[in-house]
Amino acid sequence: MRKKLLAIIATAAMLVTMIPALAFAEGEPWQIGETKYGTLADAVAGAGADATIELVGEYSGAGATLAKNLTLDLGGNNCDLSSALSVTSGAVKIIGYGQFEGDISVTGDGSLEIDSGSFKSDVGAYMATDSVMFFEPSIEEPSYPYVIYPELTDDEAIDMGAMYKATRDGHTAYYWDSGSMNEDPKVGELTNVTKLAYGVNFMVTNPTGFFPSSGEWWNGLMKKENSIGMGEFWLDENTKVTGVPPAPKAIKGYEFVGWYPLVAGQLEWSDVTGDAQLSKDAKFSNTKVDNATVVSGDEDYIDYYAAWKKVTEGTGSPNTGDDSNVALVVALVIMSLMAAGGLTVASRRQSK
Repeated sequence: MRKKLLAIIATAAMLVTMIPALAFAEGEPWQIGETKYGTLADAVAGAGADATIELVGEYSGAGATLAKNLTLDLGGNNCDLSSALSVTSGAVKIIGYGQFEGDISVTGDGSLEIDSGSFKSDVGAYMATDSVMFFEPSIEEPSYPYVIYPELTDDEAIDMGAMYKATRDGHTAYYWDSGSMNEDPKVGELTNVTKLAYGVNFMVTNPTGFFPSSGEWWNGLMKKENSIGMGEFWLDENTKVTGVPPAPKAIKGYEFVGWYPLVAGQLEWSDVTGDAQLSKDAKFSNTKVDNATVVSGDEDYIDYYAAWKKVTEGTGSPNTGDDSNVALVVALVIMSLMAAGGLTVASRRQSK
């Protein structure tokens, strides 16, 4: 308890010390060294050649004309310009992974190089030599679909959810799936399109094929090249596994036998209940998926379902016969014993 109280006091003290700085940054978010400015134009005017102008808070205001060598460090903050950022001469560089909204123009002897950041408009023509783009369309607003990274390997992109890779304006671009790639206004100009991975879903349908909206399921990415394992899956917010997920929770009277794809039928969702059920024509493949599974095909996503085998209750052994036949045999045995008992009683009475 004492440790928790000390932590609360320390956190409160830190927040109190930050209040003046935050208030100051809000009014003067641009900074060169120790000098702060309220507008981008003021910061540009006060900057010497080759200076770095840092954005230390959120900025929403007018743009500026840049006519000297400068670096704009967005510092992970939002920069919303009501007028254009115009580069007329000199070499300008944008770094810092911030979110940028506004028009950009480069004229005369000016040049612009974007190392990193998220942008609402297409800035592919200004990307640095080694930078890559991750096109991330979003239904949320505001959306910054043009995300620039200084560098990104295929494995890193896959870990971030990429399924496709292409060459766009001479640079590498990554996409979540074919749907997001088709949303790129330049999809018709893409070259060297390569499929990097498949999306994989593992769903715990019960023995009747019912899949509740609150049921267990895992998703991840499977690399295409010989599959190289089944990707990484989060079982909960603290537990991550690599490969095929473990067996789901036990269901009384049934044994989990593995994960299988469908060769017929589908999972049908109900807009009314929010739950789902395997269609009546659903049929499992004969091939169970494991960490050596190799996939192919044009689809982006592959679904695997939990398969169950009924067992005889109390023994754990598979139920290989018909329950009604077993019951019939038991009944006949009991009747035979009763009949035998009756004959014995009658014989004793006659002997008396």
